Amino acid sequence: MSCHKVEHEFDSGDVLKTVEFPLSAMEDHDSLDLRLQVAAKQLSADVADHFIEYWNAATPQTAGSSHPQWTEAQRQLDFTQTVEQILRRTRAFGPLECIAHLGSTILFVRRAVGWTESHRVPPGTVVHANSLSLVVAVCDGYIGLTEWSLINPDAVTGTLRR
Repeated sequence: MSCHKVEHEFDSGDVLKTVEFPLSAMEDHDSLDLRLQVAAKQLSADVADHFIEYWNAATPQTAGSSHPQWTEAQRQLDFTQTVEQILRRTRAFGPLECIAHLGSTILFVRRAVGWTESHRVPPGTVVHANSLSLVVAVCDGYIGLTEWSLINPDAVTGTLRR
């Protein structure tokens, strides 16, 4: 996370201060969001306390990178993928939800768990249902859909995520 001087040209201001922190392999949408909020609070307090010093020592930005807005296709769960790939996607989207197609039913998935296990069940087959939990076969194990709904929140609020 970094704090920059504001310039007329987008994303061109010199860097006042940068903080870095490692990401865990199990990082999810919520943990990263909270970590960024805490880092922003700490960074802004540090910059405020040392503003003149950081302003005078600011360094030009180096080549950076950006990531485009995610697409609906990236929110899709593909049950032919591995447990690890599917869990990474559900962690990344979390409360923004992934979209799972189970037959003709569309689920909006907030949370999933999973494990690897050999089996001969075709990927995408629901092998167990208990209350609101569903267990779906994937190529190398099973995914448990533990928080999901049939209703897309965007349809309720009338907004469209892009």
